Amino acid sequence: MRIGVVGANGRLGRAVMAAATQSGHDAAAVGAERGAELVGLDAVVCVTGPTPSHPGDTVPASTRALIDGMVGAGVTRLVVVTGAMVGAPGTSLSWVYRLIRSMPSVASQLGPRREQERAVMGSGLRWTIARPARLHDGPPCGVRAGETIAVGALATTSRPALAAWLVAACATPAWEGRAVTVVDR
Repeated sequence: MRIGVVGANGRLGRAVMAAATQSGHDAAAVGAERGAELVGLDAVVCVTGPTPSHPGDTVPASTRALIDGMVGAGVTRLVVVTGAMVGAPGTSLSWVYRLIRSMPSVASQLGPRREQERAVMGSGLRWTIARPARLHDGPPCGVRAGETIAVGALATTSRPALAAWLVAACATPAWEGRAVTVVDR
């Protein structure tokens, strides 16, 4: 499988590139707005998010550009990473996460990510949204993934384990059309 990674230069993106290669796939760093780079891919994993040079309000626009590029290139499989607080129902989040999510500084960052999720869900592509808890670089210990997983105050997700899950999700039809929480075991 040939997998394009949007955000390949970040910590999670580098982990996805490594996981794809370790799994015997061909991985390529691609840009969200460069449709020509998408030709010949079997799937795209998008791990971009807000950074000082890439503010949160640009995330929905770059995601829509990626979707347009994928449609133009005939690539139909998209796996996108957002976050546990973005779209998970409040009942699946601990009181700590619900409190953090209600803080004005955090709430303002969630709007663009929710818009990103809506764009992905309405794309017509074979999509999966992964919503990890707080990311860390510890050793991969395996993850649990599902739509009803509770996210406790101490929940974390290993970048290497998440990366391996994202690569596997590219070839797993059961995850298509689903937005799932992904946390450490």
